[in-house]
Amino acid sequence: MKLKKKISILVLLILSVLALSSINVFSWNSHFFYTELAIKNNDWINDFPEIEITPYTYKDIDQDEYNPEFIIKYVEGEIGGKTEASDILINYSDEPDWDLDTNLDLNKIQALTGGSQGYRHMYFSVFAGLLKAGDAPKRANHFFEMSKIAFGNGDNYWGFRFARS
Repeated sequence: MKLKKKISILVLLILSVLALSSINVFSWNSHFFYTELAIKNNDWINDFPEIEITPYTYKDIDQDEYNPEFIIKYVEGEIGGKTEASDILINYSDEPDWDLDTNLDLNKIQALTGGSQGYRHMYFSVFAGLLKAGDAPKRANHFFEMSKIAFGNGDNYWGFRFARS
């Protein structure tokens, strides 16, 4: 009986690995889907009071370089309207992919990552860390810090919008 149980567990494990490895994860165009899955059962987010949509007023604080042609969009309503914290996180989870980081000259090797957007959104470390490329950890930290500033200013809209990165 013990042998049958071990064989059954092994077969289930192998089938699970095969099934899970065949699932395609479209990380480049499904940020909103995975964000929604991650927060849908989060009471803290779902019970957060309505948030007023506020204009972007962080240009003096945020000195990072962005695509000069990038236009800030408000997809869930107009400035002064109301929205939910979960909607901000879901709707803007892929905002960095809306050409925010394109058309920039950041690094000589950015062509290896498909341009400035790829360079900012990826990070590679090869040869035991001797060669590193990409700014993803730095960008995540940047927007984390911007989120803290916005929340500190009482601006929940931009606090959550910066946090989506």
